[in-house]
Amino acid sequence: MNLSQAVNAFLDYKLYFRRVRPQSIKTYSAHLNRFSAAVGPSTPLNGAINRAEPFLIEMSRRGRSDAYVRKAFFVVRNFAAWSCAKGYARSNPLHDAKAPMLHDRQKVFLTRAQVASLLTAIRRSGQIHRKRDHALVSTLYYALFRISEALNARPEDFDLTSCNVRVFGKGGKARMIPFHPNLVPILRGWLRERPKDSPLLFPSGGSAGNRAPGQLGQSRVGLVLRTIYGPAAGLGKKVSPHVLRRSGADHLYNKGADLGQLKGLLRHNSVNTTMTYLQVETPANLRGAWKKL
Repeated sequence: MNLSQAVNAFLDYKLYFRRVRPQSIKTYSAHLNRFSAAVGPSTPLNGAINRAEPFLIEMSRRGRSDAYVRKAFFVVRNFAAWSCAKGYARSNPLHDAKAPMLHDRQKVFLTRAQVASLLTAIRRSGQIHRKRDHALVSTLYYALFRISEALNARPEDFDLTSCNVRVFGKGGKARMIPFHPNLVPILRGWLRERPKDSPLLFPSGGSAGNRAPGQLGQSRVGLVLRTIYGPAAGLGKKVSPHVLRRSGADHLYNKGADLGQLKGLLRHNSVNTTMTYLQVETPANLRGAWKKL
């Protein structure tokens, strides 16, 4: 079996037997296709797997981010482990290898004033989809949505009277959570104007690749935030969908929400994950801790 055949079998296994999400399959495919292109798709599997570590080292040398190389490491190691378990490969050279470390990176947060400036810039822009984008960005911030949750949301998921929304998060779990009342008039306005030919709340107006008809791509949302709306708002920092979710959580925390409440609103399994969303190390927060004694 050569590398290309093994990669295809591995992706089929993940998709049809493990029922891995399509977005994750896309990530697996991207990393393994890059690995295959580097060592040769027709290379015998055993020889290809033995070149996995040099491939990762070379990727790092070429300037790929620590996070990207780390993700590629786990994908290739998982692929090699599966190949060994199936008897297609004799050994996994990455079995005992340590994953590349993530160096500390400065997390990006927006202030409440910056969020307001961003929403105003979107509303006043000349972009054809500005009304949809304004409602989408507002949902990321006021409902603490992941971008995948927002792009798969449907109008019937939102109860605008009680300010509750049904969210299908990671693993397909459905939960009812409250959202900020400021989102209600924004969504009501968008619901009056959104195209009715798609079941999605934020349709793209077309289809692309393997996405469902009318479904926006995550990369497209990130691109317009980073290159159009962020600069138009004069933010001077990279804005992403996750920055809005993180900033919304941080603002709630600074307004008095406790970690348990935030854990529920963010749909986290562990409060340790919730803590990574917060600027808890700032001097103002540390001084505030002493004032509570």
